[in-house]
Amino acid sequence: MSSGLRRTITAFAVWNIAVAVLWIWSYDGSMVHLRLEIEDHVHKLFCDGSLVDTFSVPAGRRPVTGRPGLGFSDASRAPLAVRPQEFDNFLVRDLSGKTTLLERRFDDLQGWFMIRGDFELSPRHRLTAERLAMGAAGDAAWSDYIIDVDCYNGTECFLLYRVADKNSYGRAKLRFWRELVVESSYYVDGQQTFHRIKSLAEPVSDGLKSLTLRFVKVYAVAVLILIAYLFLFIAVSGVLRPFLGTAEHSTDA
Repeated sequence: MSSGLRRTITAFAVWNIAVAVLWIWSYDGSMVHLRLEIEDHVHKLFCDGSLVDTFSVPAGRRPVTGRPGLGFSDASRAPLAVRPQEFDNFLVRDLSGKTTLLERRFDDLQGWFMIRGDFELSPRHRLTAERLAMGAAGDAAWSDYIIDVDCYNGTECFLLYRVADKNSYGRAKLRFWRELVVESSYYVDGQQTFHRIKSLAEPVSDGLKSLTLRFVKVYAVAVLILIAYLFLFIAVSGVLRPFLGTAEHSTDA
């Protein structure tokens, strides 16, 4: 084997080991911790501990009590997404942060008040859904509280609050594909009474592992296609070799 070929094989092996390490590192996908603080008409949304939006809703344009909840939109998969988005570690506390009102780690799907669609449990016992689904839990008499939840591979999801019924609730929609877009809305009797959108750069902590997973997926597919063509070339060459050899002998004669 020539030294040039040996160096090429070594470089290819080292590169693929690096890709395998990246795949192991990013296997669980991206995770962002979301927190929503609901106090009277002022709402604060945090992403990985950083305040990303504060908005105030005029009096009379919002429900004043209701359950906290979660949701997934129809557009829940970004291009080349390798895992569905999921929620885990759903925690609701009072504004002091000392009293736990509700805590869920999704061992089952009991106790949800579904506004739209149905939730599912992922193989990792996290909350997920394949299509539009919004649900709430807890006491409809709750007013002010803090919602904490881990969002895995988030592309387009909801945090719900003050869910009074299927037509009256507050909703913060988050879109994480390429940029973080926060869309805040209140619905009263089925009518949207407040609507606000804010866009900002996607958090690096959320995007990096998703980007790595997408790269590994595309690279793996490309390598498999290359290997398949290589085996096909070897197989065709093996079939044609006897005929090519006969043709060469005939030419020599």
